[in-house]
Amino acid sequence: MGGLIGQLPAVDHADRLRSVTLTHTGALDMGTTGEAPALEGERLERLIALAVPGADEESELARRVALWREMHGDVLPFDEAEYRRLEERAVAHAGTFAPSTAHIRLGAEPLPRGADDLRRATTPTLVVQGGLDPFYPPGFGRHLAALLPDATLLEIPGMGHALPAAVHHTIADAILDHIRRHP
Repeated sequence: MGGLIGQLPAVDHADRLRSVTLTHTGALDMGTTGEAPALEGERLERLIALAVPGADEESELARRVALWREMHGDVLPFDEAEYRRLEERAVAHAGTFAPSTAHIRLGAEPLPRGADDLRRATTPTLVVQGGLDPFYPPGFGRHLAALLPDATLLEIPGMGHALPAAVHHTIADAILDHIRRHP
């Protein structure tokens, strides 16, 4: 959801931004280059089963880690402890183990803004796309980058809908390079 929200200041307030980096997202018009989300079969069944929040903090943390495992992809190493720490920090910050439902409320429908707005954007944009993202397969990132006049696309093979430590250096280096090119 942050990737969609991040497109709005890039479109409406380019004078306030030097650049923007968008990850794991589609364009405001939710268009793609033809690849549908890879949510089907057993993976879809597992994700649906993981939609029910845990009854207590421990079961909720276990559910969240299992959800990350499903979104992570099967290529890059999955570090369960890394994701557990991430979720423990999220629970501590929120002051509750009850999950947020904001992402669930966002449908895969085009927003009132769209492709024409993005084509007029002047904000230099880095689009980071996971090669195994089950929610936004590569076609979504390609579509977004193609709409933006000053976009660079970074596709990371093996990355799902998560930012595991295995790709932190690759993404950080790309962001630093992007920022250096647009001071």
